[in-house]
Amino acid sequence: MTNPKAIVFFVALFPAFISTQHSVLLQGVIYGAVFIVLDAISILAYALLTRAAVRRTAARWLNVDFLSGLGLLGVGIAMIAKGYRALPPN
Repeated sequence: MTNPKAIVFFVALFPAFISTQHSVLLQGVIYGAVFIVLDAISILAYALLTRAAVRRTAARWLNVDFLSGLGLLGVGIAMIAKGYRALPPN
């Protein structure tokens, strides 16, 4: 939604594929679903390729699973701290 390239794609190219002789809403839903599926497949492919490259090169000196877990733990602690600060004083 916030990716400017996706917005430009939908505004510039999407209307050329929509036929006014058929249901515009149905066509929009179908084309949107196809776009989401293709986008998810490409993102997954990039993620799997990156994971394989990191495991192959950095696995000797860097534990990626531990580093990912540490990052998620840090985000969780930051969210707890932010929520705690947002509590009203007693």
